Amino acid sequence: MLLLANAFIRQAVHSHHIKHNHKSTTDNMEENKTNTKVYNVSGMSCNHCKMSVEKAIGSVAGVESVNVDLPGGKAYVSGEHAAADVIAAVKEAGFGIVES
Repeated sequence: MLLLANAFIRQAVHSHHIKHNHKSTTDNMEENKTNTKVYNVSGMSCNHCKMSVEKAIGSVAGVESVNVDLPGGKAYVSGEHAAADVIAAVKEAGFGIVES
């Protein structure tokens, strides 16, 4: 009887632990989605262009990370930043940009 009770308790604790960890991961993913903005960037034709846009966006206050998709013409920007500042920085670097 004690073995059955012990097995039941272990299963319940393990199940609770898995549910708790899954919820935390899901919450973190949702938080990251809300802090990421997508911009359409025009005028990029090579990796040098891509690096110029990443450098321009990376210099904006509040930007935590930037990932530019050259073929897709998109910039994925994470962090608490002002969209107007990102747009101004990219335009100053010589490229077109609008928020998606």
